[in-house]
Amino acid sequence: MSLKEDWRYANIEYLEKATFRLDTYTALSPECDHDHCSGCWAEFANFDGPEILHEGYVTAIPSKETPEPEFITQCTAQGMTCVPQPGVDGYQLHWVYPECFDDFRELLGFKLVSHA
Repeated sequence: MSLKEDWRYANIEYLEKATFRLDTYTALSPECDHDHCSGCWAEFANFDGPEILHEGYVTAIPSKETPEPEFITQCTAQGMTCVPQPGVDGYQLHWVYPECFDDFRELLGFKLVSHA
């Protein structure tokens, strides 16, 4: 199977040619205490738990107004509270599990910089 047929590809291809750094996950607000890998949905968080990641690759993409995703509409209709992902100075952070980064790095042209 080619990587373009991998189920994660459709989730992560929007990060093509992005520049990443390896970093420790830090929640940006008390209301948003975790994040997910843009490819496989693995969970990043500051707290410990089964399969919780504390380090991964992160990139920042300028925030833009987008329509509410259908899954948010569905969750809200089921009584769930969805908290918008916080941004940093007009940028949205996108986390990637190390295995996903390695798998798609060449195909999607990911760049890696050292932590400043």
